Amino acid sequence: QLPDLGKGQRAAPHAPHPGLQRILRVDTPQTIRNALLNAMPGTAIVIAPGVYRFDATLRLGQAGQPEAPIALRAQRP
Repeated sequence: QLPDLGKGQRAAPHAPHPGLQRILRVDTPQTIRNALLNAMPGTAIVIAPGVYRFDATLRLGQAGQPEAPIALRAQRP
């Protein structure tokens, strides 16, 4: 349950993009790196809470598409 935001308003959950067909859940720097390199259009990469350190720039293996993006999201914003 989300906390009240003042005057009785509540945050609306983020609606998933209809083009996201696959969800990858990751929780280590290596699984994040691998998920980014191997993500196909239509993939949502969900990162578990934590602090992740990387020794190199992260890169996508391929581009998403307007109708099938590649999304990177926190499990718990």
